[in-house]
Amino acid sequence: MNKVEYETEGVIFNIQRYSLHDGPGIRTIPFFKGCPLSCKWCSNPESQRHSPELLFKKNDCIRCGKCIDACPQQALSTTNAWFINRDRCIQCGKCTEICPTRALEMKGKRMSVTAVMRELEKEENLYRRSGGGITLSGGEPLAQPEFARELLKACKAKGWHTAIETSGFTTKAVIDEVFPYVDLALTDIKAIDPEIHERNTGVNNRVILENLLRISFLTKVVVRIPVIPGVNDNSQE
Repeated sequence: MNKVEYETEGVIFNIQRYSLHDGPGIRTIPFFKGCPLSCKWCSNPESQRHSPELLFKKNDCIRCGKCIDACPQQALSTTNAWFINRDRCIQCGKCTEICPTRALEMKGKRMSVTAVMRELEKEENLYRRSGGGITLSGGEPLAQPEFARELLKACKAKGWHTAIETSGFTTKAVIDEVFPYVDLALTDIKAIDPEIHERNTGVNNRVILENLLRISFLTKVVVRIPVIPGVNDNSQE
């Protein structure tokens, strides 16, 4: 195995611990930010954009104005309605630090492989006892291929089982680069009909189906199909 580039950075929006449904054993899941698909039923819509972003929970806001005073870019306003000027916001997070009700939240953080590994190592004993490991999810981990590859290499260097949840929408070069370090691929197939797929996800599925075959030659694959009423819950699909 090639040397791990531990300083490689990517954007992570959550690290979930003690997962039991995303691969064997007890697992920790780093969630990668950014996804090339725009599924209408997306369970993590905050993961779709590739960069860190400021989120506002309107029902939690008490309109104290502390965030407006804290913003060095004057990107926040409540003149008519609560408003974030995305062109001015530099994602510094100062408004989130001062918000007393956590109505403002920064989703996504740039982290190095070293920083992520530091978090993953906290449950290392559980991986070994349960036959678990690490599952990369998102978003779409393959949308950050260099970061995904180096993180997987670091996990393999520790002897951990590795898995990845993916739509498979990527290039053949990325598959060949990443999957030598993957023990299990959990691939989501949203729909077989290309028109239905594109209408509901924003992309054609030809590449996805081709890549599914390619991945199957490189590692173990489990195909998962989210059953969406009115979309793919019929005999044709």
